[in-house]
Amino acid sequence: MKTVNISLPDSLAVQIEKLLGQNEYSSRSEVVRTALRVFFSFQTPAPGIELVPFQKRPLTEIRRDLLESGHSQKFTANIINSLKKSSVYKNTAQSLSLLQIKKQRSLI
Repeated sequence: MKTVNISLPDSLAVQIEKLLGQNEYSSRSEVVRTALRVFFSFQTPAPGIELVPFQKRPLTEIRRDLLESGHSQKFTANIINSLKKSSVYKNTAQSLSLLQIKKQRSLI
């Protein structure tokens, strides 16, 4: 494995430290590798490159992470709405909507 040094804005470095503190990742390198995998998953992969598949996470976590990373409310809402429409989250979003309706009815 090759070692590469990078410089990050303080805001990104803080986010990495938060992930490490939550035991989400074991090292800064692991965070950066994961971020690069996500980035490259949107690109046409070069021959011989293995991409790790998407792992489903709660939409509330994704929303929080996007906002904490400095993305705008509008951008975050667009991402979350797109994820809700994806096959990975579609059933979950429908289930949550039904749960919210049931909660509202019980409050009335």
